[in-house]
Amino acid sequence: LNAFTLPSNIKAPSLAFAVGDTFKVTGSIMQAVANFNNRVTTIVEDHYHDINTVGMTVSGDIASFANVSTSYVDLVVANTIGFTSTIVQAQGNLFTDATIYFHSPVNNIYWFTSEVVSHNATEIRVRIKDIANWDFANVQSQVISAGWIWEINADDYGYTANTYYDNFILAKVTATTDVLSGQNTVALTSTTGFLMGQEVAITDNKLKKEFNTVSNVVSATSIALAYDIKGNYYLRDVPLVEVVSNVFSNNHVHQIRNNQLETVYVADYLDCGYNSTHAHAPTALLPHVAKLVKVSNEIVAVGSNENIFTSYNNGATWTTLANINDYVEYEDNVNSITEIELDANNKWVVGTDKGYVLTQESKENNVPLEKPDLG
Repeated sequence: LNAFTLPSNIKAPSLAFAVGDTFKVTGSIMQAVANFNNRVTTIVEDHYHDINTVGMTVSGDIASFANVSTSYVDLVVANTIGFTSTIVQAQGNLFTDATIYFHSPVNNIYWFTSEVVSHNATEIRVRIKDIANWDFANVQSQVISAGWIWEINADDYGYTANTYYDNFILAKVTATTDVLSGQNTVALTSTTGFLMGQEVAITDNKLKKEFNTVSNVVSATSIALAYDIKGNYYLRDVPLVEVVSNVFSNNHVHQIRNNQLETVYVADYLDCGYNSTHAHAPTALLPHVAKLVKVSNEIVAVGSNENIFTSYNNGATWTTLANINDYVEYEDNVNSITEIELDANNKWVVGTDKGYVLTQESKENNVPLEKPDLG
């Protein structure tokens, strides 16, 4: 095959090509870093999940055919790569409607596609689009037959893992008087569900919100707060006090097909005032990256949440170096990290959207032994 360098919008000489010729296109591209993008879900109903995908092209050979009908055929598969893994076979329907590619083991000239109907560890049921592209009795090089190679791009197929709660509302109660700046007590219709030490959010129908901590349940209709209230929440705007927590008993899983998360039903959410059905969208570890810093073999990324992410293998895997909100008071939690630098002592210095500048330090405390355990 002759080689041509094609400037943008310029065609190669037509006489140099004939129908059936193969060609290869090469060039520089920018490719998404798979283990940074689409690794967590968006926050819906005040919770989110990690994302765990197959992350590879699953493949194998067609050993034989079974259950041939006018609309589908079962492929008996062999020499598979990635197909028998736990994540692929967890429910037997992960690849439903996925595109499956077929090509001859002899050459790459003939390619066909179809869609998966269902699968198990030894067979894949696929749709027959055009019967002329199949030969179920003989080995062929130009149509799909026994011995052909099949492939499924499973980069975006898998399941969610873990359930993380973010200010999940355990109880919601209406205030009975204006909630005013400088106060540290709130009158409520009921204090059922409130306990000393719980975090609360004060909000109203004008979407104002601030966080505080219950210092004492004064009575059946009143709570005391650890900090003075900063804003004014008037009765006419329906002020609410919500008990919020990053812990809740329910842990559930969403199946992921072609980067789409299934909708699931969670009955436990109804008691907390949430919708019983929900879905999420995949997102990156940082939806907005504010800064990337490379020092030696370490890459550090910060941006639109409270985490500092680090990678020591050029982005193949990422871990959380620190969560800034672990080091500030609850009511001062940050939403994003806007700057990060390495100081002269090789310590990270971090700037946040709340105006804090934090530096990486080590701290040691002496803890007195009050009562020895002699066994």
